[in-house]
Amino acid sequence: MEFEELKELVQANAQTIDSLAFELRSVTLALSEVTQLQKQAIEERAELRKATIGIAKLVTFLENDCTAMNRQLDRIEDKLDSFLNRKEK
Repeated sequence: MEFEELKELVQANAQTIDSLAFELRSVTLALSEVTQLQKQAIEERAELRKATIGIAKLVTFLENDCTAMNRQLDRIEDKLDSFLNRKEK
């Protein structure tokens, strides 16, 4: 192999190495972005889980509260009916 051929081969190899290094940096950056998005998704999933648990607790409280309020309203209605019946007599 002549000197010029070796020189061209070395230059071609250097360009290939530069291209591979650029691709490696691009892949590393993309992987870093994916990792960051994955961490963000995990955090958001945890927040969603907390919100879901909070909503479930609220619904349970409201269901219990509605039952208690309905009982109280029934008592008030009974007292009002009783009062009105006494007034009519």
